[in-house]
Amino acid sequence: MSMSFVGLHRIPFAFYRSGTSRGLFLLEKDLPPLGSTRDAILCQLMGSGHPQQLGGFGGGTGPTSKVAVVGPHEEPGSVTYNFAQCEVEIANVDKSHGDCGNMLAAVAPFALERGVAMGTEFETSTKLKIHSLNTGACYEANVPTTISSGKRCVQYLGNLEVPGAPGCAAPISLASLGVAGTQTGKLLPTDCPVDTLDFGLGKAKATLLDFARALVIVDAADILPKLGYSDLGEISLETVHADASLCDALEAMRRQASLMMGMGDCTGKDAPKLALVGPDGEGAEKGLCTLGGSLTCRYFVNPGRAEMHPTIAMTAAQALGAACLLQGSVARNALGSGVQGFEPQPDDAETFSFAVKHPQGSFPEDGKWTFREILTVEVYPDEEVCISICCSQQVDLLVAALSLASKCVGEVCVPVASVLPQLVMEDRDLEGVVYATPQIGFDLLKDGVKTGRCYMSFETKHPPPRVAISETWCAFSN
Repeated sequence: MSMSFVGLHRIPFAFYRSGTSRGLFLLEKDLPPLGSTRDAILCQLMGSGHPQQLGGFGGGTGPTSKVAVVGPHEEPGSVTYNFAQCEVEIANVDKSHGDCGNMLAAVAPFALERGVAMGTEFETSTKLKIHSLNTGACYEANVPTTISSGKRCVQYLGNLEVPGAPGCAAPISLASLGVAGTQTGKLLPTDCPVDTLDFGLGKAKATLLDFARALVIVDAADILPKLGYSDLGEISLETVHADASLCDALEAMRRQASLMMGMGDCTGKDAPKLALVGPDGEGAEKGLCTLGGSLTCRYFVNPGRAEMHPTIAMTAAQALGAACLLQGSVARNALGSGVQGFEPQPDDAETFSFAVKHPQGSFPEDGKWTFREILTVEVYPDEEVCISICCSQQVDLLVAALSLASKCVGEVCVPVASVLPQLVMEDRDLEGVVYATPQIGFDLLKDGVKTGRCYMSFETKHPPPRVAISETWCAFSN
């Protein structure tokens, strides 16, 4: 006997554990447009409005009450991604959250499985670009894939273990593009690497940063002793749930910071998030990170609800990574001698690595500053292209400390003739035939001294001179 669910709507979905979160993945075409009707459906699917979310797929906590909606994008090899943080006890979607880095990890596998887009295929992986509808940020995911029965399939099995998540799986590589200021419009919303926040029993130093995530980074040494704790090692999920004074103090600072960052009153909202950071003496003794050191972190989704993340979100780790590259920031100071004594070698001058220790283990973090700009110029084979790279933020690139005033990081001059032999013809879906080079590395120089390294690729719509010498060619990106 066949039976049907009379009166109910069918919505196809996939249920993924993604990073240290989990949630539903849905196609945009199967849902109403963005708005209250969609929010109500998502909350119903997750069971929001009940502390245990018994009527849906939610697990009664923030990290297990998430939804990702994936749709097509006009750019080939790209998809759109809209993240919904469904609240647990209230049937509501928190619109302040921004992107979720953990859920991002499964967006590309889901999109490839459902045929939303065809990514760029390599021998053992497929690359897909993800455009966030929440923040406007862009991400590139590199997904392990394999050929099975003549068809390319997502490879889920692997040996990567993520602290805080059970078992092992294949790694997903994510690159973040243009994530500075996604929620406030500025990397440093207050224009200062260090601010002061009042928590009632005293004041604490904090770095207010917006890099992939609006984050309030607080010096744990300024607040914990006033509340009876010696260090971050004593702060656990159980401690947070039992200590209302600690949560009240952290929430008071978060609300102050939200106003200072131009985000308004954050009461009842999850953004900005808050992180308590301090030195990791144990990590230094064990050689947890040999390059830049390590720091200890407790990451709070919402201290007003006594909600501390069991590990750390990917976007929060990125924000900490950016903060560790800022001279004088709370995060950089927490790294201690590991970063202060770090001297990059010529071969790795553009790379700075360290680790973030959380209650379940550590998060490897690679703090490489990356930006992309596209410039169009008209040149001839016997000419030279000179590029100056400037920065107006207080950012330490390890080999050049930059002030808030605009300052030149370095310059590079590229003879056009040296690039021409590396141009290779590509037949692209939208642009047609293009002649392009791979990424080429160049040393940045200032007053004759190397200050860093940049990578550029060159392309032109015109055939290079070996085919038509009289034609000009243009466009490069770095």
